[in-house]
Amino acid sequence: TTVVTMDDRSQVTLPDGSKVYLYKNAQLTFPKNFNGGIREVKLEGEAFFEVIKNEDRPFLINSGKTITEVVGTTFNVNGNNSSKITVSVLTGKILLYETADRGDKIEIVPGEQGQFVEGKGLWKSVNKDVNFLSRKTGELVFHNTNIKQVIEDLNRHYNQNIELDASLHEGYTLTAKFKQQDLEGVLTEMRSVLPIQIQREQNKIIISAEI
Repeated sequence: TTVVTMDDRSQVTLPDGSKVYLYKNAQLTFPKNFNGGIREVKLEGEAFFEVIKNEDRPFLINSGKTITEVVGTTFNVNGNNSSKITVSVLTGKILLYETADRGDKIEIVPGEQGQFVEGKGLWKSVNKDVNFLSRKTGELVFHNTNIKQVIEDLNRHYNQNIELDASLHEGYTLTAKFKQQDLEGVLTEMRSVLPIQIQREQNKIIISAEI
């Protein structure tokens, strides 16, 4: 079975009762039944997983050139770019390894984030991304956040193409909280507190310094 979501989020219940929250433009492929000693799915894009615990049947997620292995936990997998996979753990413990070499793997626990970048391999770090679950919760939080990071979070959250013009001072910061707001509302609020202007060109949004 293959599920593709065109909406902001779709919930899928797998044969073992595990739940997957697919974000916009994500694709999940899974069998009608989990047979044998493993539970295996394939993900393209980004999703949040709530995996039912079963120590006898590990749960495997193929995403890009990585495999995420788990017994039972909650975590987020961002595979929007197949050459850069990011896994953020909320509860439990997972293993992340490259598809081509299962001997090279890292263990990730709550509060940590594991990454694979093609050509650089695997590593993990403390998860400092306060908005890593924003697409599930609908909430974005910024506290003296650099404008460049704000734009990165907005692009991911709304699946948009927003760019910073060279005229904009990268020292600008934003403190705000947005909950269940559309992009237009967020941009309007940003415009009211920062000296910026917003332009639209074809399929992208450009934010530049106010003239």
